[in-house]
Amino acid sequence: MRVRQVVARLSAVVVCAAMALLTVWPAQADTTSSTYDSADDFVAGINPDPGKKPNLSLFKRLTQMDGHKATGSHQDSFKALMAPGIGVEFTLTEIRPTGKISDMQATPPSGFSTVPGMVYKGTTDSKGAIQVGTGTGPGVWTKDGAAAEFPAGVHYYLLHESGTPYSGSDYAAAKDSIFGLPYSARNTTKTTDASGRVTSTTSVEGFVYNLHLFPKNMTENQLTKRAVEVKDAGGRVRSDLVAQAGDTVTWEINQRFYDGNTGGGLNRDGKLDMKELDACPISGGHTDCYELADRLPSSLAYAQGSSSVVASWEEEDGKLHTTDLGRCEQNWQNVAGAWVGSGGLPLPLAPGSPTDGPMAASPPRWPMYNQAPHKSLLMYDSWSAGTTFLQYRWVRDDLVAAFRPDLPGRHLNMKVTIRYNTVVTGLGDSEAAPTGELLNTVSADHVDNTSVAGGAIAARPVIRAQAWVLTAGFQFAKTSRNGDTGLSGAVFRLAKPGDGNLHLASDGRFHAAGSPLPNGVSWIQATSNKTSDESSGLPGLQSGPTSQGIVTFTGIPVLGADGKVKPAGDLRYDLVEVTAPRDRNGTVYRFSSRPFSSVDLGEYAGRTPEAIVQGRTRLAANMGRLVFGEFEANLSNAPAGSYQDLNGDPVTRGVVNWKPDESAPERVGSLPLTGGIGIALMLLAGTTIMAVIGYQAHRRLIWDGLPYGHHRAA
Repeated sequence: MRVRQVVARLSAVVVCAAMALLTVWPAQADTTSSTYDSADDFVAGINPDPGKKPNLSLFKRLTQMDGHKATGSHQDSFKALMAPGIGVEFTLTEIRPTGKISDMQATPPSGFSTVPGMVYKGTTDSKGAIQVGTGTGPGVWTKDGAAAEFPAGVHYYLLHESGTPYSGSDYAAAKDSIFGLPYSARNTTKTTDASGRVTSTTSVEGFVYNLHLFPKNMTENQLTKRAVEVKDAGGRVRSDLVAQAGDTVTWEINQRFYDGNTGGGLNRDGKLDMKELDACPISGGHTDCYELADRLPSSLAYAQGSSSVVASWEEEDGKLHTTDLGRCEQNWQNVAGAWVGSGGLPLPLAPGSPTDGPMAASPPRWPMYNQAPHKSLLMYDSWSAGTTFLQYRWVRDDLVAAFRPDLPGRHLNMKVTIRYNTVVTGLGDSEAAPTGELLNTVSADHVDNTSVAGGAIAARPVIRAQAWVLTAGFQFAKTSRNGDTGLSGAVFRLAKPGDGNLHLASDGRFHAAGSPLPNGVSWIQATSNKTSDESSGLPGLQSGPTSQGIVTFTGIPVLGADGKVKPAGDLRYDLVEVTAPRDRNGTVYRFSSRPFSSVDLGEYAGRTPEAIVQGRTRLAANMGRLVFGEFEANLSNAPAGSYQDLNGDPVTRGVVNWKPDESAPERVGSLPLTGGIGIALMLLAGTTIMAVIGYQAHRRLIWDGLPYGHHRAA
């Protein structure tokens, strides 16, 4: 396996310096804050209102951070930024204490009995919510198959997470809990002066009639990634995480750090602790600690300058410390086999790396690089044109300034949060993501990502996380004449049905092929991908696409001005090939000049982004209606596993190219070789055939002059 020479440009060597330590900014004037506000419907008093019905607003969250003490206020949502848990089922059972109210406990269950027939159910919607409402779908509390309300007066309930789509993931289910509705609570109000000093505190007893709960599914993964929001081309926030060409997607990465190593040096537990920062090796004048490479396929273009990097941690009393680490990233894109940045410096391979074969990765493998700029090991295994990497690097001094190991007390919820924007390109997915997903992967490594086995240091797998938003698309393979080889570099577009010269663009309109497009508008097209010619050798690092020649359309503009999927009549297209692939010898393959019909997305007409996300619906075209005819590839001629998407699922359809010396698929058989007397015989046979055809035509003119179904009079 040969590793290609990597040439690229970078504007500057970026070392992320801690810019400012923000420890709870002081207020500029007296401020007042309360535990509960109007959104919680707190009513002061010793006894509840006997005629007032309570509400329960539940919001399921996925998180990697430790939980905070809940108050039942909507303000609990601000204590941690978390992704919504969608499609999680909850059962709420009314209970009665069998003794003291304070003796009731959820786990193990004791001190209560259940009230017959008083069971409420709900499934979280695309925002992770269940509330009192109408209907019986996701997001609404129901009882006996109908929308439910909670009765007035104090009643007690056991909340149980009864079903989850995350059971096969690393997220643990929420624990059972017991509470009353309305919720008895004390509302504390504090007044703080301009210096941040609390000048007065008052408390009042009462009841919360709109109780807000945020049950969490927690993961032990130290690295997580999620999509935060999608904005359309006009800057309007879409109602849920569904995107198309021209939209902007905001992503968030969280890397957690720890305060569990009380000794010195690296404890080889795979987690980077605060006390281990002094063990970071010195290399190239810097004490490197951590590196992260975020991988963006061609379907996502990085919005230059949009990245923010903030380190944060909490004291035991909840005081929050944040530090701006600057943008930190270096931005690389693969263009025709070269990694291209925004400056003029070369990007060589990692120091000491071989030019052939896999990169050596025997432990210790840190630092991942020691003299910037160079191609990080985390950036290996991708040669697909259009793939971009955002590379982040944090040295010891950055992390020490952010997490302040010199300060006493426990450091809680230590993390670095990266946020950045990408624009959906409509140029297909160079990484062959599963149909209907705009997917990207982040990989990371640090000095303590190792273990000890038998007294020897062993490398742990590279730390990885994925996130995606849903989109409209489809996928197939581009192959050689007999289907045994995937071909890269073929370009396909979507055309107006019946007119192969009008091609779909990111503005949702058809434009004449070859004509200039308006500013900010690009063709909706996809290029058959190319597999990597290199390998890092790092354990656990996803090797990118393993199948060559996969064509993956993404970002097809199916959402209308109202945010819903367009009518079915606007969701049918023809498929045209506009550029043929070349082989390594420069031979240009031939391809079908006729469009293929039909790419059909009509079954999703009228759906809202919320319904799409709730149903986890990948907006995949109906491949049963796409007819390749004679150009259909026989993928069974290839070795097993030759055509797969990024997740390893099989790609089942394909279309062929052929070399100039191969016959076109629509041509069947061949004419016989002739010469000499053979030519004369063929000419004679031809003359006889033409005479017979003329006679038959004359008879038809006499006897069959009327249209079919009419009778000629005698």
